[in-house]
Amino acid sequence: MKLTIDIGNSRTKFGLFGDDNVLMHYIAVLEGDEQEAIQTIFDQFHIESILSCTVANRQEEIHDLLRQQGAQPKKLSDLEIGMDIHYDTPETLGEDRIVAACGAEFLFPSRSKLVLDAGTCLTYEFIDDQGNYLGGAISPGVRMRFEALNNYTDRLPLLDTQKEFPLIGKSTKMSIVSGVQNGILNEVRGIIQLYQADYENLTVICTGGDTDFFVKGIKSDIFASPNLILIGLNAIIERNK
Repeated sequence: MKLTIDIGNSRTKFGLFGDDNVLMHYIAVLEGDEQEAIQTIFDQFHIESILSCTVANRQEEIHDLLRQQGAQPKKLSDLEIGMDIHYDTPETLGEDRIVAACGAEFLFPSRSKLVLDAGTCLTYEFIDDQGNYLGGAISPGVRMRFEALNNYTDRLPLLDTQKEFPLIGKSTKMSIVSGVQNGILNEVRGIIQLYQADYENLTVICTGGDTDFFVKGIKSDIFASPNLILIGLNAIIERNK
């Protein structure tokens, strides 16, 4: 069994893959609860390979927990990812962005792909039909936009995503909701259209905690893959067997 670990800002996701490269088991825990999850995994499964990626500074802490189980986790920097990176500052490119691109290439080879990772930040990753990573963009995510309005004003309240968000807000609360939610959806629609103008038959993949919000809100052909980073980690393990 192959163990993949996506270490996020507030949650850690564990994915277990068999030889058929299908995600067989999935566990997500809050920061600080990883030790119990790791113990459960090693009690139930025989782990042959481990690979993790992180957007936080907690990878060594997680690796120490894995070593307590006698495991030898690998680092992404030690492996061949199978993708040419065309990025002016590759040393600043987050592991989550690289791995999401690898996951998209694994799922949709020989096609132009735009990955939307809808988490704390909203990131865009573009991979051409030759499997080259060309770069993308980073934008504030939904929650970050709500928090910014609260943090940088004296009177605007901290709100969260709402199911209903009319174009015209008739209260301060609904004006904030309309501005944040309609604003970010139209940002994404516009970015997709710009890519589609340059790349025919573009495949758009959405991952991250706000996947459902974007897939439902944009109402276009978007492939939802909430566990794309875990899939990308598994693809890298397979490539380095």
